[in-house]
Amino acid sequence: MCQVKEEEFTPNTETLISTNKACVKCEKDSVIVVGTNGTFCRGCFEVYFSHKFRASMGRNPVVRHHDKVAVAYSGGNNSSALLNLIVKGLDPNAVKKLKFSPGLIFVDDSSLYADNCNEKIQEIEEIMKQTGFPYHVVKLEEVFVAEESEKYENKIPNIEKLQKLFDSITTLTSKQETLYRLRCRLLSHKAKELG
Repeated sequence: MCQVKEEEFTPNTETLISTNKACVKCEKDSVIVVGTNGTFCRGCFEVYFSHKFRASMGRNPVVRHHDKVAVAYSGGNNSSALLNLIVKGLDPNAVKKLKFSPGLIFVDDSSLYADNCNEKIQEIEEIMKQTGFPYHVVKLEEVFVAEESEKYENKIPNIEKLQKLFDSITTLTSKQETLYRLRCRLLSHKAKELG
């Protein structure tokens, strides 16, 4: 059995990161601390991170020159940041220009929600259009199209299948996991279909 000494716990109040350091590149007030690489202002951090992204994509043997790469875009912060990095990396003036051809895929799961999400979907579609990359909007219920068999005569519409599936799931965690897996399956199928 463990024994704990009856000493009073005092947290370490020593500051490990100084917030009043200057940017290592331009000597302005820093905003972002990057591990052991120093502190950066916002502008210098974006240049630094973009360079790291392009360098890692250049070293990665999975993505070769002139490959087609399907990029899932949801309109959220993470996919928007990735899309921004790709746009900057494919800029003709970029130092280490990315050499692959991206295509964007957005999975429209609005059929699961009672709210009318048409404005949000149009906004996402407009953002994808502005990049100049080929893009595709795929409805989540299309995940059943790949699995349909011709032996069933009384076909249930795919949107009803999807709603019945999610109505049968009782916990929120299970619904989130199912949604994640259906999105991944649909993205993989669409990417293969597009080549």
